[in-house]
Amino acid sequence: VPLALLHNTKSCLVGLKLWGAEHPNVERKLREFAAILGAVGFSSHAQPVLAGDMQALQEMLQIFTSQEHLLDFDLQQWQREEDAAALDYASRRWPAP
Repeated sequence: VPLALLHNTKSCLVGLKLWGAEHPNVERKLREFAAILGAVGFSSHAQPVLAGDMQALQEMLQIFTSQEHLLDFDLQQWQREEDAAALDYASRRWPAP
């Protein structure tokens, strides 16, 4: 997981530097990364990511490379929550006959 956060941070930075926040692929990457941040407990960082804030992303890159203990969370619990949310959505979207 720490490497995934580093990868996503770097991907967002590269996209912003090359094409800017308005580019469709960069916009999608920013949205994806903001969702990941929210899911792992960094929801306060999601808004700066969505805004394409390069300074905030640079700061996150420093945090993720220097303080790995901040990334300690229960991956199995996260998966259970995601599975439950998907099942809930499916049951509302396609109710039983």
